[in-house]
Amino acid sequence: MEHLDAAEFTRFLRGQLSPERAAQVERHLATCGPCAERLSSEGEAVTEVPPDQQEVSYATGAAFGTGDSAVAPSREPVTPQWIKEGRPPERGEQVGRYLILEKVGQGGMGTVYAAWDPDLGRRVAIKLLRMDKQHAEGRTVGQARLLREAQAMARVTHPHVISVYDVGTLGEGVFVAMEFVDGTTLKKWIKEKPHAWHEVLDTFVAAGRGLAGAHAAGLVHRDFKPDNVLIGKDGRIRVTDFGLARLAEEGAEPPRPALPAGAPVDESPELAQLTQDGHAVGTLMYMSPEQRRGEAPDARADQFSFCVALYWALFGVWPFERQRSAKDADYSPASSHKGTSRPSQRTGDLRPVDPTTGAFEPPREPRVPAFVRRAILRGLAPDPKDRFPSMEALLTQLEYRPRQVRLAAGAAAMVLLASVGGYAWYAHGAAARQALVCSGAEQKLAGIWDAAVRKQVTDGLVATGNPQAADVATRVTGLLDGYTRDWVEASTEACRATRIRGEQTEALLSLRVVCLERRLKDVKAVTGLLASADPELLPKAADTVSLLPSLQGCADVTTLSQVEPPPDSPQARQEIERISSQLAQAKALTDAGRYKQARDVAEPAVQAASALGYRPLEAEALFFKGAAEARAGAPEDAERNLTQALRTALASHNDPVMTRSASTLLFAIGFNPERLEEALRWSEFAKASLARMGGNEELEGELFNYLGVTYTRLGKNTESLASLQRALQLVERSLGPDHVRRANILGNMGNAYRQEGQFEDSVRVYTQAIEIRERLSGPTHPIVGYLYYGRAQSRLRLEDFEKAEADAKRSLEIHIAARGPEHPETGDAYDVVGQVYLASKRYREALEPYQKALDIKEKTVGKDDETVSYSALGLGLSYLELDESAKALPLLERVLKITHDPRTQGDAYFGLARAMDAMGRKDPEVLANAQKAWDAFHGVKETEIAKEIADWMARHPSAPVAAKGKSRTAKKGR
Repeated sequence: MEHLDAAEFTRFLRGQLSPERAAQVERHLATCGPCAERLSSEGEAVTEVPPDQQEVSYATGAAFGTGDSAVAPSREPVTPQWIKEGRPPERGEQVGRYLILEKVGQGGMGTVYAAWDPDLGRRVAIKLLRMDKQHAEGRTVGQARLLREAQAMARVTHPHVISVYDVGTLGEGVFVAMEFVDGTTLKKWIKEKPHAWHEVLDTFVAAGRGLAGAHAAGLVHRDFKPDNVLIGKDGRIRVTDFGLARLAEEGAEPPRPALPAGAPVDESPELAQLTQDGHAVGTLMYMSPEQRRGEAPDARADQFSFCVALYWALFGVWPFERQRSAKDADYSPASSHKGTSRPSQRTGDLRPVDPTTGAFEPPREPRVPAFVRRAILRGLAPDPKDRFPSMEALLTQLEYRPRQVRLAAGAAAMVLLASVGGYAWYAHGAAARQALVCSGAEQKLAGIWDAAVRKQVTDGLVATGNPQAADVATRVTGLLDGYTRDWVEASTEACRATRIRGEQTEALLSLRVVCLERRLKDVKAVTGLLASADPELLPKAADTVSLLPSLQGCADVTTLSQVEPPPDSPQARQEIERISSQLAQAKALTDAGRYKQARDVAEPAVQAASALGYRPLEAEALFFKGAAEARAGAPEDAERNLTQALRTALASHNDPVMTRSASTLLFAIGFNPERLEEALRWSEFAKASLARMGGNEELEGELFNYLGVTYTRLGKNTESLASLQRALQLVERSLGPDHVRRANILGNMGNAYRQEGQFEDSVRVYTQAIEIRERLSGPTHPIVGYLYYGRAQSRLRLEDFEKAEADAKRSLEIHIAARGPEHPETGDAYDVVGQVYLASKRYREALEPYQKALDIKEKTVGKDDETVSYSALGLGLSYLELDESAKALPLLERVLKITHDPRTQGDAYFGLARAMDAMGRKDPEVLANAQKAWDAFHGVKETEIAKEIADWMARHPSAPVAAKGKSRTAKKGR
């Protein structure tokens, strides 16, 4: 089809095209960028949006200009004309960026419209509060419920739950943009024609899977009914309308009053939906007894509603009297109906009542199997404890279909054997055929992770000549075995979801396959790097494998389907494959600590992706380039590329890259002590981005880890520990308890606890981090050395000198093995050994480690480096305690020339005062240095230390007042 002309645009927007022609236009707009942009501009003209209006993300409230500046505050969105006039929108008018096509449905509170998304070239469903609910009280309740529905649905990523794409503002209200389902409701599907019982059951089981998915995400639907289940023309079933859903994490819900006596029950949704302020809410025909009583329902209430709906769908009647009222909230005592009957909905039909549930026993026709009847009745139990423990348990029971082989009386045993044997052969063959449909994923590992590649990796690591290389190779190959095994399982599951269970379309399978193929490129990049390892790479080999991208993202079909689709041409697809391989290499290099190389690989990938015009890939390339620059110590370049990555990701709906770009901006800008508060603002954008994509625990964990580190740098230890604790929970759930990222977070928590003075907690989390790191990376990994270093300092402050000494010496051993005997970080390890000796008054023993630390640092980083001051200070204080003040004096004076740390300055000034005093220097000079020490510690609010110095000054002969005190250096080393 050629480009659309102006007349065709106008007729399309006004609804004047035939259905066939309108469908052709929609298909054309989905593939023609210029026409889609033109449609958007035509829509803007209809709603009088100024041409210079910035692009606004209604999900985040952020606006982007065209320059390279960071995110700027948004202008207020223009209120559409239909809102001003207080009427529903008409075809062609805008709701956010979406263009209204037609009204498709209406419920008790909301109206749903089909709309066009010009950015992605597809239909969406827009839900708005009904205009007759726009009075003040109804609007407040309704808008809150609509927003709540969006928040609830966004938490669930499941093929049988409707997907939320966007939430936006309209004047004082909100709208929700959702997945458009071209089909019907489950209620209409049931009523339109008779269906076999097993067809009805299969449909409900699929809907039940959606409910179970919501429960797994911590949601209780609270209003499940056939009206809230959609069946698409593609056959996929989706649960919708989470307006009454409640999050489990919100805690106990305050009780509500029970329903008023005589509250009617009716099949009509408009009459059955009770929304009285303060009372139980839901649809009465399906409402559980505890919900009718105003109690806080859990997932078992959804199970009750599901069984009411399934009962009605299978048997054509209701399980309870339709005109029951609130006084029947407990339905009936179990004993009162034994051997009795009550009228059913059918005139003259007296049906027996199940004594356990108080429900009518199901009719004998249709011939629904007994196991289905039993499962439904158990789900209808008045007491939640008597129902199934979960939706999954109920669905498992419903899916059990025993095959009974009935034979006429007197049939020969041979016939029985032949029948059973024939069925067994058929069942075995069917199972085998199904298994073959999705088999063979492991064959894709050929040349990526097989015996030959394993040998190359092992040989490459061993060739570094490091004594630990063989152990590292064993750990690395084990990690790769686990990752590729999970990859095969994920690939097979993606196939089964489409080809066997029919839960997902071929289009969704294609998206998952593309994502999984990208993960294989990541594996190939890592194994190639390890096969050519050098000694510097060896300590980072295990981390490089542990940081391979999670496979969970390849199962997130909602996020995958929102990203701008790739071009159709074979040449473009081939170029995307090539650029993707470059980006996999850039990521592997970054994780291996080769930041400059990673940046050099990412640069041409950025240029190629930009030339191709495929924005999601361009955003990803910009992100990897910026991430490498952030870690290479080039914050300005990193900020520029990460900001551009974020803008490009937003424009192309690449939400994961948008989130990671914002999180990494927090990390990059946070290196500048003067911009820490500014860095925190990016965390708010990252949170909004996570909300837009419906949540992602792995990415959220990464964000909160960066937040914790930034708060630590700001000295906000309470906020730091809260953020790190949140990060720890998220990473445990998404990546497991033994992942390297969990160990990293625990190490950061150890630092924060130590800075806060919570030394016992610091020791505890350091210990957990050490245990994980030693299992994953080996006992001589450099990070393990850092963790022992931190734990030694915390134990030192607890005056647990024996264990502190063991940790300090272990840290030193690891640093010598991993870094060599003359590395500056080995010098730091010598420092902590000296600290232990100094604090435990073993002054003579402290001299050797401090002197070694001083010699190493002078040789490797220079005599005036800040880190030299710590070694010189420890050595000087050790000489001072040994009454060798002449040796202490020049060391302490040297410290004051090179340090900028107020605490180190305070220690040096006080040591200098004591040394001068011991050497008989003039009192004013001695007291002047002591006063400077007091000023330094008082300035950083170290009040106890400042008091010790004041006491010492008071005891000095020239001071007017004498007071008892004690030496600080005997208590604390630095």
